[in-house]
Amino acid sequence: MELTYDREGPYLDRVRLGDLDLLRRVGVEVRDHRWMTVPGRVLHVSGSRLEVWHSSGEVDFAWHGTVTATEDSLRFSIEGRAGRDFERARIGLCLLHPGHLAGTAVEVNGAPAGEFPRRISPRRIFTGIRTMRYLDSGVEVRISLSGETFETEDHRNWTDPGYKTYGTPLDRPWPVLLRRGDRVHQTLHLTVTGHPLPTRPRPRPAVRTATLPPIGLHPTPDLISASTDMSVDRPGSPFPRMSPGPEHAVSPSAGSSDLLGVASFLHGTVDLGTSGWRRELDRLVAAELPLTLSAVCSAPGQLAALRDAWPTSGGGTLLVFDRAHGTPRELAAEARHAFAGTPVRIGGGSRAHFAELNRAEDFPADLLDLVAFPIAAQAHHADEASIRETLRVHPLVVRQATEHGRPVFAGPVGLLPSFGFAAPGDRPPSALFRAAWLVGALSALTGAAAVSLDAAALADSPAHHVLAALRPFTGGRLADPALPAGLTGLAVRRGGRLLVVAAALDGGEPIVLDARGQSLTTITEADSRTEPDTPANSREDSGWIVRERPRGARVSLRPPSIAILVTPPGGDH
Repeated sequence: MELTYDREGPYLDRVRLGDLDLLRRVGVEVRDHRWMTVPGRVLHVSGSRLEVWHSSGEVDFAWHGTVTATEDSLRFSIEGRAGRDFERARIGLCLLHPGHLAGTAVEVNGAPAGEFPRRISPRRIFTGIRTMRYLDSGVEVRISLSGETFETEDHRNWTDPGYKTYGTPLDRPWPVLLRRGDRVHQTLHLTVTGHPLPTRPRPRPAVRTATLPPIGLHPTPDLISASTDMSVDRPGSPFPRMSPGPEHAVSPSAGSSDLLGVASFLHGTVDLGTSGWRRELDRLVAAELPLTLSAVCSAPGQLAALRDAWPTSGGGTLLVFDRAHGTPRELAAEARHAFAGTPVRIGGGSRAHFAELNRAEDFPADLLDLVAFPIAAQAHHADEASIRETLRVHPLVVRQATEHGRPVFAGPVGLLPSFGFAAPGDRPPSALFRAAWLVGALSALTGAAAVSLDAAALADSPAHHVLAALRPFTGGRLADPALPAGLTGLAVRRGGRLLVVAAALDGGEPIVLDARGQSLTTITEADSRTEPDTPANSREDSGWIVRERPRGARVSLRPPSIAILVTPPGGDH
């Protein structure tokens, strides 16, 4: 059994012993003085040596790394140099530990230091790291780090699936000035002893007694403006905008009415410190959907003005946040007072990441009707493999948020953060991948009371077909989808019918799906090699094909793809 790794761009991915993942990723992180990530471009690779350059308008930093791997050890040494004077927040090695280490005891610098936490920790886990030692599935893992002071944090705060060890502690003053010619030298040395225990199959998650929550839309301003003057189509059938024939149907681009017409509610945002917030509120109200409003407050009295402008229907949900993206006790109390005597539900938490909710002290859950936080899959990594892995953490953040004793509102849920930094990527995920990830997110977030989806992540994708299929089943009882390995999705029963929505996201071999008498619709890539008789979407860079298959068909799904199955009343459930 050998210690191996994959190289993806400037990273070492999946450092593993046999099938046991020891580290998910090893890389060099460069953050400028604003904490923005400066991506690295691979200049040259020769055997075990690679050269990488990080460049932006201000940053100029190049490094070369050397990897030495044996049967029981891996050494990764980097030597970097500043090409000009610039200020940095962080430069150095970054290790991503897999989430299966939860509960594993760790020694740091030769002394017991606790464990990788089971609950998502709001604080740094280990500090002052020179060495780490722990057991992973019967393997003793030793990690030695040099060239900087390192610490570990819980990356699940941002829905990344595991833990992160990085250089430059967060309590150090920043930014730090690097002069042209300054050098950075750091080394990771990982050794293993022993052999992993046999891999145990992961148990199937238990299906809770729950119902499909309402699914809303967090629209972009242009989507609202384009939609308020048109009659929004509210579909009554699971599959609107498809041709009735059994052969195939071609998806149009997702327009404003496609997305708004299949949303259960609208989740908008207004900044009460700006002069245009009333116009923005009017546009949201004109969409004629139940309203959930995130209000950003910067001064006392602003919520009273919002109360005066609130729709005359009087209902809806108000989420209140301050400029630090949280909900302090005094703001929750002000909202409760301003909207006293109305049916408006008051919520709060975080509008940045789960991390801010998790770190909140004296969180005013007693003054709130629900707890809210967003999810952004590209907070730290932009590659599709990392985006897929965030789905593992969604149930954890929902479960931990419910510990406040209030229903959970997850939203907006999407790829890019609503503001702040996001991981840069060479190319955005494909339209079909984004829609398939949406299916996985909805499956993972069924413990939430409501979910809003980021319209920017769904634009020009077939996501509206998924939402159109789900909307008639809102409030239906969740069931075990009993999907083949490699598929993720959810099943809902309502009115004697069963709906299953499944997505193939993981790479690898195609997955065979048997409809077993159900009606079946598939959404696959517009690829002439696999669908020669089917015309493609007009957008070649994000094309997809929607096909209505014969009842009881067996299909082979190649990731990314989506399958929608419906059992008619009285059918085989």
